Amino acid sequence: MKIWLGLGILCLGLSLNSFAEGDGGSSASSVPTLTPAPEFNKDFQKLDQILGNKAYDETYTLTDPALRASDGSLSRYSVKSALTYSGPGINNLSGAVIPSTDGVLRNNNVKASGNVYANYRQDSTTTLSFGSGVTFNDPFTGTNQSDIASNPFVQWNKAYRWKGLEFITSPEILASTDPTYTNVGEVGGLNWYNSGVYNFDKTNWKISLSTSMYYWAFGRGYLASDNKAGSIVQQYSFSWTPGAKYKFNDRWVAYSNLGFQVYNPRNTPNASILWNAQTTWQTGFGWAYDRDIYVSPYVQAFPSNLIQDNVTANLSLTFSLL
Repeated sequence: MKIWLGLGILCLGLSLNSFAEGDGGSSASSVPTLTPAPEFNKDFQKLDQILGNKAYDETYTLTDPALRASDGSLSRYSVKSALTYSGPGINNLSGAVIPSTDGVLRNNNVKASGNVYANYRQDSTTTLSFGSGVTFNDPFTGTNQSDIASNPFVQWNKAYRWKGLEFITSPEILASTDPTYTNVGEVGGLNWYNSGVYNFDKTNWKISLSTSMYYWAFGRGYLASDNKAGSIVQQYSFSWTPGAKYKFNDRWVAYSNLGFQVYNPRNTPNASILWNAQTTWQTGFGWAYDRDIYVSPYVQAFPSNLIQDNVTANLSLTFSLL
């Protein structure tokens, strides 16, 4: 797996280094000097005035564009969306199913999905969010049912910085309304998500790490029929995603990472049993319009089964309004 991670970084970082702009060999942990972007939210200025929508000062606690967009707008009140288009295998771009190899219960339809947040910012580094998941299955054909809103949640988000390390931590509680999971008795869950970047001094290279811990609550006992079609229901899970990034300038980055997960299957009476989910490899680019808008096209594959059928094209978008 180290070989694949290295190849991904070399392909994205070294081969495109000639296109780098701006800070050349400057320190990656220095305060960015972004060229001011055109006003994107002019239409919301009147609403800002009605709400008394204070904007907190930019402290540059976060300098990584993906983390800044994830942290959201610096306004007291704002709306944020974090959406991902999960595509089919690249050898069948009209396909309706995302490749999967581990049998874990999940929505494997080609889809655009993510979360929408209503944010209340307490200070420059702390936000309280109320939101819901959104899913649009087969967004280009509309042939499958779509969940416009599902799995409402409450989330607290805090940004930190210590020397070259910057990260956000986000505990969350949610209610399950997606039929994929309510049909097996799931009623809600707890999640603790963390994401960080370490900026090496005097270089544009960074290392990253994201982690999450989920625990799911159920309104009834386990039934043999819950594992229908071989899909495995999880009781709890741990995931971690180490990676590397190369900063071309203040707006463009290239990255590659490996995603690992272990989980406790609900069909076992032993709560300490952990099974491995499929390991994923993602390689892509990220572009920041400003703090509030971040776009990232990427490809995903399974290192243990690197065949063309399992390579997918994807796109993530994070943006804030107000």
